[in-house]
Amino acid sequence: MPGEKGKSDRQGIYQDVGPYLGIGIEFVAAILLCLFAGKWLDGKMGTEPAFMLVGAFVGAAAGFVAFIRTVIKIQKDQDTPKE
Repeated sequence: MPGEKGKSDRQGIYQDVGPYLGIGIEFVAAILLCLFAGKWLDGKMGTEPAFMLVGAFVGAAAGFVAFIRTVIKIQKDQDTPKE
């Protein structure tokens, strides 16, 4: 049946792309979490943009680290032979 083959191809594509979908969400979540934590600290201490900026940079660094770790893990998973 032609419908079954198309469904199988689509499922294979989703399995290949699936692990990469969460990378962007992790990156943005790390930046936003640290940014809002810095903004909260600024509100408590009265140091208006200082901790917010530090939080944005720390969040970006954490996002990059998570990105690189995820990509390395995906590459290792793809390189190992499946039984």
